[in-house]
Amino acid sequence: MNSKDSTMPPVDWASWQAGYEAGIDDAVRLIDSLRGPGAGSLSTPILLRIRAELLAIRDRRSTSHAA
Repeated sequence: MNSKDSTMPPVDWASWQAGYEAGIDDAVRLIDSLRGPGAGSLSTPILLRIRAELLAIRDRRSTSHAA
């Protein structure tokens, strides 16, 4: 979905996008906190994969809106 296809007014779209990006950033911070010293060796690869997927989503969104 991009702003050209959206039926939301530009102000609402900007608010939604800011909230979306903040949510992704919060999720990355949460994953980083779960990877602390107490993280088990079995959970670390899973957490790293989730973090990588979140970063890919964030990068994809920023790339598509920069164009």
